Amino acid sequence: MTATMHVVCLKETGHVLVALAATTQSAAPDLATLVGANLPLGSLRSSLDGSDSLPPARTYLPQSVLELKSVPLDEAVIANPLHHAIDGNRVVRLPAIPIPGQVADRLDNTRLLVNGALVDTAAFTVVGDRGDPAGIRRVQSGKFVTLIAPSVYQLSLTLQILPNDTPAAIPDGTYDIFVALEGYRPFWGADAVP
Repeated sequence: MTATMHVVCLKETGHVLVALAATTQSAAPDLATLVGANLPLGSLRSSLDGSDSLPPARTYLPQSVLELKSVPLDEAVIANPLHHAIDGNRVVRLPAIPIPGQVADRLDNTRLLVNGALVDTAAFTVVGDRGDPAGIRRVQSGKFVTLIAPSVYQLSLTLQILPNDTPAAIPDGTYDIFVALEGYRPFWGADAVP
């Protein structure tokens, strides 16, 4: 028997969202069996990005943006999956965002603006309405390309409703924003429209 674990991670950035321990030589379980159509994700608040004063948040990630990987068992990942990512076939520990306010997001009716420190850093975001995050969530991803200040880049993401990927204006309200930046722990933000 080989000690392995199965992790559910984001296809785009490799962030680990769920970790399951197993001692097995058999094939990995089916992703759909584990998460269904959507994986509910609870709030991750931090004083590092100023979100620790925000109320609890949640959203749902569709199965289509997730993948299941089997890797050697690591108790640290089981204990704290959101602090890790999969890079190829290895698990890496992710640091928190190093400077408070280094990454900020701004939401309007048609797009989400995310600031970051490095060009070509991949980002994955989910925007969900607090009243019904499963019904109107938006999932976007991309890479930082626009220079807005010395060594600070911005990513503009057009809001799209899943599962149809149709760009659409979102109604006024307060939204939870889940952000997973390549190389850093994911975090939550919030913004109101307008």
